[in-house]
Amino acid sequence: MTISVLKNKVLSEFKLLYLLFKNSKTLLPNIKFGPGGFRLLLSLTVVCYHITSFVFIGHFAVYSFFILSGFWVSKMFQEKYLPQQNPVRTYLISRFLRIYPLYLFLLLLALPVLYYEDAGFFQQESIWDYSLFWLTNLGLLGQHLFGQSILVPAWSLDLEVQFYVLLPLLFYVLKQKKHFVYLFIVSSVAALLIYWFEVPFLNRTVLYFLPFFLLGILMYLFDWKFSQSVVRLSWLITLGIVLLHYVFPANTVQDKNSLYNEWLNCVLAVSIIPFIAHNVKQKSDAIDQTLGSLSYTVYLFHWVLIWPYGDYVEDMSTLQKMVYAPIYLILVVLGSSLIYFYVEPFFSKWRAYFLGMP
Repeated sequence: MTISVLKNKVLSEFKLLYLLFKNSKTLLPNIKFGPGGFRLLLSLTVVCYHITSFVFIGHFAVYSFFILSGFWVSKMFQEKYLPQQNPVRTYLISRFLRIYPLYLFLLLLALPVLYYEDAGFFQQESIWDYSLFWLTNLGLLGQHLFGQSILVPAWSLDLEVQFYVLLPLLFYVLKQKKHFVYLFIVSSVAALLIYWFEVPFLNRTVLYFLPFFLLGILMYLFDWKFSQSVVRLSWLITLGIVLLHYVFPANTVQDKNSLYNEWLNCVLAVSIIPFIAHNVKQKSDAIDQTLGSLSYTVYLFHWVLIWPYGDYVEDMSTLQKMVYAPIYLILVVLGSSLIYFYVEPFFSKWRAYFLGMP
């Protein structure tokens, strides 16, 4: 690609973004994009990230989930659980039962599929490794630390549960809002040091990812509000950064585990914050709430189908894979919908029963 051609492509991208921003004031009010729809979009981004190298923003979606979790969980803890008689116990039971039953169901669903596709995956070198493998997969905690997930997306659930346990302690110890600001600064510096020096153990715990959760907490505590112009600029900058990486072919094929890709996804998660702060305040009707709940099912269930899908398209060309990828996405959404409407109601009743215990 010559410099002149590259220059024209970059200029065309900036012109497109400028036109979008210029007209976004009239376009944005017509966009019905509630909190649930946004979460489902993030889940589908993770799905696409796992099935194609063309999508490189999977970690951005996960980090956005962490920010959302920090906001919603702190809001629920303060407004819903604290007024109750046993707030911490009720909160922990509620959060765990929201995540674990569906996770366990899909784990059991995945076992025969994975065994058929790759029976050697279950082989371990020692009794200790074998015990650790099943303990972390059945218990959920420790999966990211030891890196032995059957349902690979569950590494983030491991961190979520750690955050759930940590959050009540934060609110009991940090009495003032400014203390959370101080903690965010300290945790951000600590995360940078952990990453730079590749500190073992800590780089696979919630302490390393705590700044994202704290951003969500700060968003709730300080009730962050941004003007419509800033919100539009937020998602346009995020979109612009992504588009520019498709303009430069060398960056399009960046190693997903590279330092560059990690920093890129972090920058995207920060650039979208004004939009997130705006989005969480939007009204959520019944359909939007369903989309939000479905996002969790999609996030986990897609990995059950990814083994047979990956095996089927392994030797296909990129063009052929592009034909089958939409079929895979449709099957993921359909399967997730069946589970959501016919299996998860049972888990919800079970959860309500336990929360009704004295």
